[in-house]
Amino acid sequence: MSLKQVTALSPEVYYANASPSFFDSDQLGQLEALAVQNPSGKARLCTHLDPSAQLHSMLVAHTANYVVRPHKHAQRDEIVHVLKGNIDVLLFDESGKTTRTIPMSPLSEGGTFFAHIPAHAYHTFIIRSHVAVFHESTLGPFNPDDCVFLS
Repeated sequence: MSLKQVTALSPEVYYANASPSFFDSDQLGQLEALAVQNPSGKARLCTHLDPSAQLHSMLVAHTANYVVRPHKHAQRDEIVHVLKGNIDVLLFDESGKTTRTIPMSPLSEGGTFFAHIPAHAYHTFIIRSHVAVFHESTLGPFNPDDCVFLS
């Protein structure tokens, strides 16, 4: 399966070929199908053109079997907007104790659909549906050292 207007960096990561970029529900369905096909259970479509971009805007699909390790970002906030499926966002204190669980779903379902997670907030996502698709935004450029995992 291939997505239009994108380049595959790996079976899990795709980048838009041009800016501005526009994506429709068919392409979102293709991204969802790619996540289901991937042994990892995830697929990401980066709408920014490369990892050095100042704004990272991504469409992300995770299956229920994908585990997001609890983590925080040392230098950047994270915005999450649920497009399809159900996600629980869990927040943790520094000792790893869950301090809050926020169920999220698309706006059309009437619940919480948008989250702004500040830097330094330990969090994870638990996928509560077969697949969940969300829009994620954060500042770039990408720096893997910015992600700190909860021990």
